[in-house]
Amino acid sequence: MPESDQSIPKSPVHNTNHAETNNSRILDPYVIHPSDNQATVMFSPLLQVDNYGAWVRGITKALNAKGKLEFVDVSLPPPEDDITHRCWKRCEDLVGSWILNSVHPDIRASCLYAASSYAIWKDLHVRFCVSNAPILFRLKSAIASIRKESMPVSLYYTKIKTLWDQYDSPVASTEACIRGAGKHMME
Repeated sequence: MPESDQSIPKSPVHNTNHAETNNSRILDPYVIHPSDNQATVMFSPLLQVDNYGAWVRGITKALNAKGKLEFVDVSLPPPEDDITHRCWKRCEDLVGSWILNSVHPDIRASCLYAASSYAIWKDLHVRFCVSNAPILFRLKSAIASIRKESMPVSLYYTKIKTLWDQYDSPVASTEACIRGAGKHMME
């Protein structure tokens, strides 16, 4: 080893093998960080009857940031071998706890006995996705009726942008689940 290389301390920053191992650990969905706690509320405000669009967007971002979105979108199926399955189940239960803690207690009671975090996720989607149609109608009406009047331009822009962002947010998930009367209502 050349003389100059001996002066470099052996640390994770300079040890490429350790950095590669560390990076793969970061991407590992089975890793549970010491700060990950089953009592954590992943998104606030809690899911209620009228805020599914904003809630699903927020909790999706939170789960993705934690590297655990795969547990609710079913892109990470349960593994076959026993040891890995136990790790998967532990993370799966953690994600389920996070979702349950992020919904209103009245809603939580109806999801508590679901078999998996995916089952909770799917149940909430089926229940609240269709109910977005009246919310979208209300947002469209608010957008059509907003007037600048005596508002400063920046406040007017903020209000109209907020309405458009709210309208755009749940549209994609709502269109996928609206059938029959809900579709007619949207049109």
